[in-house]
Amino acid sequence: AADANDYLIYNNETGALYYDNNGNASGGVTQIALLGTQLGLTHADFFVI
Repeated sequence: AADANDYLIYNNETGALYYDNNGNASGGVTQIALLGTQLGLTHADFFVI
């Protein structure tokens, strides 16, 4: 993650979507989905319930 409040990370090259439970600290990253590549996702594409 780029900073402490980045919890969802999308890899454009692989399509992997990760949840990072501790922001930019070491470790804590879990892949939660595999999406298409180069989707141009932003924070507006997510809704957490």
